[in-house]
Amino acid sequence: MKRILLGALLVGFIGSAPLAVARDFEDIEDGKLLVEPEKDAKFSVEGYIMGKAQLFGYVSDLKDRETFDGIVLEEGGDDSQRAAIRSIAETLELEAFERNGSELVSIGE
Repeated sequence: MKRILLGALLVGFIGSAPLAVARDFEDIEDGKLLVEPEKDAKFSVEGYIMGKAQLFGYVSDLKDRETFDGIVLEEGGDDSQRAAIRSIAETLELEAFERNGSELVSIGE
């Protein structure tokens, strides 16, 4: 009985794997990951709200699976959020930008 249950679980996991791999990331646009600033030094990506450390882990993992070369902090970010995006981008060897109207401005040192 345990074998049947384990087999069913395994088939369920294997069956759902292609769905996870085939996922289309709407927040990657023109080769850049779009990150929304949130309250309390948090960020939002793909509808998930996270702090700086969580964002770093998320972007690091995503970089292994998706192709993008930069991170864009959407309008409304503060100095600490800009610094966090710049730090994450530098560590992961990505470019850091902030949206200013319709143009992207490099977040420099």
